[in-house]
Amino acid sequence: MLTSKKKYCCIATYPLSPNSILRRLRIKDAVIDEEGLTKLFENNEYKLLAKNDANGEIDAVIYKSDQEEIDSAKFEKKALKVIEESLKCLQIAFLSIRNQPRYIAKKSDGQQISIDILDYETNLKAWLPETMMLVTSGRALNNQLYYGSLQKIVTVLTVINCENNDKINEYIARFVSLENLSSDPVLHLITLYSLYEYINKNSSQYLENLFKQQGIEERFRFTRNFAAHGTVGERQNVKNFLKDSLGESQQDFYSFDRYNQSHINLINHVISEYQVIIHDYLKEQLGI
Repeated sequence: MLTSKKKYCCIATYPLSPNSILRRLRIKDAVIDEEGLTKLFENNEYKLLAKNDANGEIDAVIYKSDQEEIDSAKFEKKALKVIEESLKCLQIAFLSIRNQPRYIAKKSDGQQISIDILDYETNLKAWLPETMMLVTSGRALNNQLYYGSLQKIVTVLTVINCENNDKINEYIARFVSLENLSSDPVLHLITLYSLYEYINKNSSQYLENLFKQQGIEERFRFTRNFAAHGTVGERQNVKNFLKDSLGESQQDFYSFDRYNQSHINLINHVISEYQVIIHDYLKEQLGI
């Protein structure tokens, strides 16, 4: 007679930093269970839940999965990947990234993820972690609150868990990484343009066609090339653009200077415009 294998309830708890911008997200119509948890997503492999405090702030995100064998390292790696991807997608869907409208130097805050594995028969911990994994989170932009319905949150998490949606997670991870460039407007612009090119490559030039329809594609490309290459002398169309944007050059060429405020202002204006458009595109891909 075959006997069923023993199962364990494996739980990964990811506490949000006190300064995390995701603490500004409030879940409308949240269904809270007797343990004070709200189920955000569930499939055949795992559940994702949110633990809220009395003010409605998300204190932690919990990943629960039934396992027949205890492989703590494998479970921890999977849980952390799912949680971090989910949080980035929720940030893009309902909030924003933390480097607009001006540049602010930030430091990362250390944060730990704790792992609990429970024996279903005894409801006691079957394994105690030897180490905690270090994760990081940034600081909130401001005190503004953001709201997302539970239904929309479920929609977003369902979208990113589709088998053919790995690219969306990659786009979002690269977009959120712009937060780490908040002290270098040139690198920020070049990285944003690189993401734009990458999305175009995988979406039949969707954004490029959109920008051309709106008559704004050249401004993005010319500004990026000016900042990246440093000197513009031969391309008359680029020189004409820079003349309109920066004024007449005393020389026969334009040389980029990161200490020239008018050059930095051009970058700031381009970033503030095009980053919003790309953000909106990502939200559309998440069903928002």
